Amino acid sequence: MEKHRILYASVLKFKIMRIRSKISYQAFMKKKTITELFLEQILKSYEQLRVDPENKEQFNQNYIDYEDMVTDTFDNCIKKVIIQN
Repeated sequence: MEKHRILYASVLKFKIMRIRSKISYQAFMKKKTITELFLEQILKSYEQLRVDPENKEQFNQNYIDYEDMVTDTFDNCIKKVIIQN
């Protein structure tokens, strides 16, 4: 059982490193900081919702899912992000 726990922790750390490297690479390619990249995407999503109200229902459901994720512990939050991607 201990082996499985160690293996699972290692795999999770590898997945987190992989996601972080992808985000860093995208920021590098766009010549932005990671914070700028996130804020730009938030703004794009907001503008898209504002322009197209038909997406409001889907947006509200995603927002509920997001709230669920971020109010949980850090480990569970990362697991849920990985599952959604």
